[in-house]
Amino acid sequence: MTTLLTQDPTIPRGELANSVFTYVALGHVHKFQNLNKGNKPPIVYSGSLERIDFSEEKEKKGFVIGEIFRGESGWECNYEFIETEARRFLTIEAAEKDINTSEEIVNLIKKEDVRDAVVRVRLRASKPEDVDEKRIKEALNEAYSIKIEKIFEKQEKVFRQAELSKSMDIVEALDKYISTKPELKNIAEDMKRYAADLIQESKEI
Repeated sequence: MTTLLTQDPTIPRGELANSVFTYVALGHVHKFQNLNKGNKPPIVYSGSLERIDFSEEKEKKGFVIGEIFRGESGWECNYEFIETEARRFLTIEAAEKDINTSEEIVNLIKKEDVRDAVVRVRLRASKPEDVDEKRIKEALNEAYSIKIEKIFEKQEKVFRQAELSKSMDIVEALDKYISTKPELKNIAEDMKRYAADLIQESKEI
């Protein structure tokens, strides 16, 4: 499989806002818009018929019907945007609410119409096992597609649990810290030796 990398052509709007054109139809951009509203010619992106991601969740989707006709002053154009019933994209925001359990998230889902929608659930968690994804997906069984975004909170470091205090010297405090981190066991002696060397060097300065 090969991929053809190309650069989209860029045309200054002023080049298109030329009265020699009756209507300028643009594509590729998914949002309906007229770049020359109220002026001639209309420079229109018709947009896309369907949403492709959550950046388009709130956008209207549809197509444009245009009619070019000869008026009193020459060729003119009337156009109309026709909205279609594009598939809904729905974000259920639990990450910014005081919601911490799967039960609360399921209750939040029940308040929404998820039938045939592309649904994204954003939630907070301290660790993966805190989230009962199976239960959440069961609550979304009528959705067309499901995406669960987990935002993991950093656990607050509580130094008191490591029995650290201001009265300890640096090496003693380091030793206590290392004792709470099994993954540092193999390099513990090296860490303490380097710390002692650094302390000695600071005293000699």
